[in-house]
Formats: sequence, C-alpha cells, structure tokens
Amino acid sequence: MPLRIQTTPALLGVQTTQGKMEIQTTEAPFTLDIQKPQLQMTTRAPELRIDQTEPFAEAGLKKPLRLTRDEVQRAKRLHLEGVAQIAQQGRQLANIQNGGNPIASQAEENAFGQFTRAFNMDNSNL
Repeated sequence: MPLRIQTTPALLGVQTTQGKMEIQTTEAPFTLDIQKPQLQMTTRAPELRIDQTEPFAEAGLKKPLRLTRDEVQRAKRLHLEGVAQIAQQGRQLANIQNGGNPIASQAEENAFGQFTRAFNMDNSNL
C-alpha cells in the first residue's frame, strides 16, 4: 500500500481598511509674568580709629598702669646695674694686690660719676 499525501493550500482571508485619525487642536493660551529683579544693599559707615598711646607715652603722658609698669622695669634695671657695680668694685678690692688705687678710683666714681644725666631738652634758646 503506497502512502499518499494530498494537501490543499490554505487560504487566509484578511480584509483591512485604512484607518483614519483626526486631531483637532486649538491654540493654547500662554501667559508669562516677569517681575523686575530687586537689589537690596546695606552699608555701614567706615570707622577710623587712631591709637595714640605711643605718641602720648613718648611725650610723657602715660596712663597710670603703663607708667607703673615702665617704672618697675626701670627700677629692676637700675637695681641689677647697682648690684653689678657693687660686684665689680668688690672684685677690684679683692684684687688690690695687682696694683693701682681701687679705693680712690671707687670713691671718685661713687661721688661724681654716678650723677651724670642726659636730659631730653634743647638748650639752644637759652
């Protein structure tokens, strides 16, 4: 028995119609509100401060606290200078065997040499 296959072409039927699309639009209203920019600026008046503490101090017009502090420093310096002078004179007397006359030179220095002062004044108009 021979095998026989018989086929029939399948027909597919699709019917289409072109679709239509309609769009209706109206102009959209557009509004734009713009505000003018604002600038705020605040300033302070400048301040000028001049510290005249040093010029017044140089002219002898010191505040009490500064005057006291300066005088304490001066007193300490003079004290140390006096101690140094006493120590030097003691060394001179200890070395009296080296010659010279330390007692006479120290007496003259102690009597006259300590009292030389420099004054900050102009004597040209006298």
